[in-house]
Amino acid sequence: MKVPSVASLKSEVLRPKSTMRLFLPLLALLSGCISESAERARVADEIRRAASVCRPLPRADEEAPAPADDPLALSRAFSLAAENSERLASLGEAILRSEIDKGQAIAAALPRVSLRASVLRQEKVPGVPEDTFKDVVLGLRQPLPVPFLTKEYEILSHGLSFATAIAEARRRGAEEAARLLYAETATAFYGVLVADSENKARTETIRLSRERLREVEGRVANGLARKSEALVLKAQIATDEAARARAETDEKSARILLGFLLGRPVPGALADDAPAETLPDKPDAAIEEAFARRSDLKGAGWAVRAADERVGMVEADYRPSLWAFANRYLYRDGYMPTIEDTHWDAGVSLEWPLFEGGATRVRDRQARSERRDAELSASRLKREVDRDVRTAFEQARFAASVLSTVEEGFKAAEENYRAVEGEYRQGLATNLEVLTSLRLLTESRLAFERARIGRKLSGVQFRLVCGGRAPAIPPMPPNPNPEKPPETPP
Repeated sequence: MKVPSVASLKSEVLRPKSTMRLFLPLLALLSGCISESAERARVADEIRRAASVCRPLPRADEEAPAPADDPLALSRAFSLAAENSERLASLGEAILRSEIDKGQAIAAALPRVSLRASVLRQEKVPGVPEDTFKDVVLGLRQPLPVPFLTKEYEILSHGLSFATAIAEARRRGAEEAARLLYAETATAFYGVLVADSENKARTETIRLSRERLREVEGRVANGLARKSEALVLKAQIATDEAARARAETDEKSARILLGFLLGRPVPGALADDAPAETLPDKPDAAIEEAFARRSDLKGAGWAVRAADERVGMVEADYRPSLWAFANRYLYRDGYMPTIEDTHWDAGVSLEWPLFEGGATRVRDRQARSERRDAELSASRLKREVDRDVRTAFEQARFAASVLSTVEEGFKAAEENYRAVEGEYRQGLATNLEVLTSLRLLTESRLAFERARIGRKLSGVQFRLVCGGRAPAIPPMPPNPNPEKPPETPP
């Protein structure tokens, strides 16, 4: 299947800008009128929308806590992991900074007001009664952003577009981080289920072996079996006890890993609530779906857009600067009477950079190199997504086929054990055959549980790699008091 080019990815986020850029100065002035509290609320809503990747979330005071004795479901585990994820919280702060950075671009179109006081002393000159000059001036400088002509307009237009693209790229990054966190949580969650199932299988084997031991010891007492048969069973039970101890340790380790992600211990039972995934016949449709839905691909497109706007910001240094200025002289002393009687002046200045030692050219080449690098990264990411979907498809299909085969083997092993046990009581089978059938039953049960859980995990991974979104996660509002860092728990 042919991987789409970078141009198609870039076209998803690049739009004709010439018309919209005419209105950017007005938008900048309007944006400057937004209060800080309204801006903070809007940014918090954007962070919430970027982090919540499936449906709107209830507020914390509206969400009923799950009872402590209820089994922990995968969706709930992911919700807890998201609440405890420093990575998601850090991305939320990065999105907030991107929104704040727009103010830097807006500042290019706003006036500069300054109060300047100066004292000048010069050499005594014949005919000039004073050699010391003092003044206090209130100055105003207003950039005149002429569309597509002046430096200030280009910095404003490209700067706003650059900040928007960076914010969108970081939002897509938050969605991608949530997807990866869900995959990591699912892997740890199903790891606990695998370890728990192995522990239960070992326990069941020991129970059956002890029942066999009691039966054989009774037969030994009645002279119907050899003492060595009982000794073999005791040795096998000891081996099973060691295997169960290892399985218990593996389960504890798996719970520790899951608890690390959740930020709290996981002592109780788990409940798998992930829906069963239906695999397509071929991966081509899934690849197209991944190209359309994957957040990291969308983020790569916005990164290309940001790099393109960065080139425009650097190229603005080649354009002239047009400013209007006005001065109000509040105090003057030592000047000629005609000058001291002048209370204000105003004018327009035009400055065109001719030579800056090649610094602008260097920045221009660096920005263009960064744009090419972003395009190459987007192209590689496209191919990686194609590879990941095909790999996940083959793994999921293999897991589904193995499950049906292993399930048939497990049912046959159960039936075989019951048959051999009955034959032993009738004197048609030996104790060794019973032990062998019990080993086969144990291994078949373990293989079936691993295949069953592996099928669910591979289905979840296939859904995620195709761009399927994780369940909704709690919002990540910014710190309400940015001047005060969050408290560190003891």
